[in-house]
Amino acid sequence: MKWCYKIFQITVLTIAAALLGWMIVANWQVNLKLHLAISAWIGAGLFVLFIGATIGLGSWWLSRHQTSWLVAALMGLAILKFPLGTV
Repeated sequence: MKWCYKIFQITVLTIAAALLGWMIVANWQVNLKLHLAISAWIGAGLFVLFIGATIGLGSWWLSRHQTSWLVAALMGLAILKFPLGTV
């Protein structure tokens, strides 16, 4: 059954990455004046690698520890947003 969770996670991450790529391409098509210095591209690449490593290592760490408190806290915060969204 653990493989089912992995497939679901891979699917969700793939869809999120595809949507992000789609939005980046759409932004480039609207604003074609993207002339950044090479240092900006390197900095952006390092930032993306840092965020990816943080998410990957965080997911690995959370998968090996008891994280039901974290899931409960995030669910509670999400539930609190519903009444506020109708105002």
